[in-house]
Amino acid sequence: SGEQQKNTAQFVPQDLPPLHFTINDFRYDNKKFNKVEFITNPQPKGLEISEITIVDPKFDLIASGDWSVIGAKQRSVLRGKIGSDDIGGLLKQLELTDDLIGGEGEAEFALKWLDAPYKPTLAKVDGTFVINASNGQIINLSGKTEAKLGLSRFLNLLSLRHLSLDLGDLTKKGFGFDKLEGDFEITSGNVFAKKIILDGPVALVIARGRIGLIAKNYDINLSVTPHITSSIPIAATIISAGNPLIGLVSWFVADKIFAPVINKATTYSYHITGSWANPTIKKI
Repeated sequence: SGEQQKNTAQFVPQDLPPLHFTINDFRYDNKKFNKVEFITNPQPKGLEISEITIVDPKFDLIASGDWSVIGAKQRSVLRGKIGSDDIGGLLKQLELTDDLIGGEGEAEFALKWLDAPYKPTLAKVDGTFVINASNGQIINLSGKTEAKLGLSRFLNLLSLRHLSLDLGDLTKKGFGFDKLEGDFEITSGNVFAKKIILDGPVALVIARGRIGLIAKNYDINLSVTPHITSSIPIAATIISAGNPLIGLVSWFVADKIFAPVINKATTYSYHITGSWANPTIKKI
């Protein structure tokens, strides 16, 4: 009701006593988490969030922060680390995307916004987010292209499906990666990727630029270096004309002698702009 909203708006962190609780079946926004622990301590100008811990089959999270009052404004700070042995399953559980299979790794974040901890918005949140992951696969777009934060669309760009590269069956079932690294800065409704590295058997992909979370648009520079060893077996089969021995020799010679030279000469660069729904991809 209007009265309840008014009371919530007037709520300040100094009103809270010290808190320490553990919930073994925590549910929020139709999402279930196995174990949540929350510890706070009052401070002269607000509340110290001493610890937030979530233990779940898909991930572990530990975070801390502050909820303070500066003049007439409230300020929230949250910093921590999240780890997962099934990143794809975690993203699906959070309803962010189901276009990633597997993957393991961790991410560190430091976020702040001028409002209460329970009122973050894309326009208000600033901070940093760093991720290191391995052994996953970006698969074809599902029907849920409007997933939160446009993550499905962005993963699809990284999977090379829309670029002017004909890698044939190598990306038909998705883009498998051995390493995924990302360093991001979040400000004013935009995510600025300082550097994204996606390295897999098919290619090395490096991206830098801006992702507009509010405007829902891109301004990204992306480079792709196909790994010559991924395409050599196909080429060798053609060269061999059905002779397995010749094919094997062709693969070995090309892999050991020509791969370093060819790899240096086959980096493709792209500039991606426009909306999430209809990006413009220009080869540089």
